Amino acid sequence: MIMNWSKAPIVRIALLYIIGISIYHFWPNHNIYYFITLTTTFLLFISYGFYLFYTKSIISSTQFLSIAIFIAILSLGYFRSYSIDEKNRVDYYENYIDKASYLYGDILNTKSFSQTKTKATVKINKMLIDSQWINTNGKVLLYLNLPLDSFNRSNHSILFRNSLQSPNEIRFPYEFDYAKYLANLQIYHIGYINDYDFKIVERKSNILEKFLIFRNKLIKLIYENIQDNTSANLISAMLLGYKDVMDADIIKDFQQAGVVHILAISGLHVAIIYGAIYLLFSLIIPLKYKNKITIPLAIITLWLYTFMVGAMPSVVRAAIMLTLLQIGPVINRNVNKYNSLAAAALIILVVNPLQLYSLGFQLSFSAVLGIFFFYTPLINIFKTNKKWLKWVIGSLSVTMAAQLGTLPFTLFYFHQFPTYFIIANLMAVPFASLLIYAGFITIIFSFIPVIGEFIAIIFSFLVKIFINFIGMISDLPYSTIPNIFLTPLSAIMIGIIIILITIKIYFKEIKIFPYLLTAVLLFGITYNFSLIKRIQYNPSFESLNYKYAIIGQKEQQKFNYLVIKPDSVDLPNVQSKIDDFCTYYFCKEKNKYEINEKVKTHSFYINNPIISNADDVYIIGNKKEINSLPDSIDFKKIEIDKWKLKFQ
Repeated sequence: MIMNWSKAPIVRIALLYIIGISIYHFWPNHNIYYFITLTTTFLLFISYGFYLFYTKSIISSTQFLSIAIFIAILSLGYFRSYSIDEKNRVDYYENYIDKASYLYGDILNTKSFSQTKTKATVKINKMLIDSQWINTNGKVLLYLNLPLDSFNRSNHSILFRNSLQSPNEIRFPYEFDYAKYLANLQIYHIGYINDYDFKIVERKSNILEKFLIFRNKLIKLIYENIQDNTSANLISAMLLGYKDVMDADIIKDFQQAGVVHILAISGLHVAIIYGAIYLLFSLIIPLKYKNKITIPLAIITLWLYTFMVGAMPSVVRAAIMLTLLQIGPVINRNVNKYNSLAAAALIILVVNPLQLYSLGFQLSFSAVLGIFFFYTPLINIFKTNKKWLKWVIGSLSVTMAAQLGTLPFTLFYFHQFPTYFIIANLMAVPFASLLIYAGFITIIFSFIPVIGEFIAIIFSFLVKIFINFIGMISDLPYSTIPNIFLTPLSAIMIGIIIILITIKIYFKEIKIFPYLLTAVLLFGITYNFSLIKRIQYNPSFESLNYKYAIIGQKEQQKFNYLVIKPDSVDLPNVQSKIDDFCTYYFCKEKNKYEINEKVKTHSFYINNPIISNADDVYIIGNKKEINSLPDSIDFKKIEIDKWKLKFQ
């Protein structure tokens, strides 16, 4: 269904607000923008007043007022972004980080990093500077040598020695930008804390944290009563959002099959859970009270579930969208679904403008928007009177519509396309519904010894069927089209092409060929330009560790690289890094050099561009860097030349 622009005022407000957020992202200079915005708005209001005074025409004058309102909404997006940016606060911890010896803060959430280590997000409250505690603000990410179970019983604060550092920035465009991901969470420093450099203390919990403690108890209950770890991992992820210990191979299979969204709580899960809640209330409450009692009770219960899983952003997004879409029958009014979607986005972005840059936010709203926009033309392609075929066509249309909505984002972020996503989703979505319902039943009956064990066995059997099916889809030939690297402009062009084709399906009389041709040409130009740039660019490569060093240089289609390591050290993940590098930059020939015999100890130390072991010290660089070194530096040199690595 195409949106009626005149009946969707909230959509316009949301778009202007988003533009304001985007401007702050690219131009975070609040003083200049504040002056321009106030000046422009003031002049518009004055112009409006004079125009109204002299012409007495309210209709014509409203144009000036509309422009002023538009600028005001855009400014709100900008200044809300400024106000929530912790870096703009006077007491931001980074202003004092170089002087602080110890920091103290509250642990907000924890995730498992390994069986013996935990990642903890900490809100900094105080810093010790020259024997005096200073009140501060901000968040950091700490890696602690404690298992996750240590934090499940209550909430904690932490005192730790200052060893914070900035996260590593990406070197290549195809890599996951972890620093940018953390920045969107307003985390700009991480710390690897030694065992003797921190102390954990218990503290009182707020209401939301008490919900999280209850969630942790449910997770523990699941693992105690479901013996099969794979089944316990899956139900913990699908019902409670706990996916820290999910098997990496299973995640990869789900990604390649195009159903990875099933492993984390998303709009699909919330809709299924809401449907179950609504059905239960419908069985108890008479049908005539559907709008006044059943729907409000179902919505309240859904929000209780939302808080129980820790008010995760993905669940809150889905709960807000569902609430706004379901509120129409309660107030006996037809609700414009585009307005409801825009209102949900606006509420989320007013609370936290940084959600705009969250991949989950982008995928959630683009998927729902895709269903709104593409579902009708898709389902009208194949019309039938058979009920079972209608269900199949409807399921396929919803899957296709959501995939079309998210396609530019998935290609841009994940660089691959799951070929068999339609087949996988056609079976996976209803099976996921079955597993969610079965999971709830398993948890409820887990307190009953014999019956609980029997239900857990059945549930584990269903999980195995489900995972084997996804694995089978993932193992099919050409299950994914890999190595799709798009620029932002190329991704936008793909979205425009899809929208133009859909508009043509809606309105056959509209001539879109010139616009479609322009979009296709722009996509071809931008994509091929980035392709040529990648082929011609000759970057260097390095992967440094306390046990090994790998450095290399690309020249045209050749890649020369040097491996320095002890004979006993294996390089499990390095080859995949080299392969990714060569795929992205089109290296057809790989030349490997090794210095295994030079390394006589298992531990040598790397300080790029200097690599040293027990016997020798090497300085590594290109010809210009090597020649610029003073003659007094009497170290062996490895020059990364155009065609080979030269040892001096």
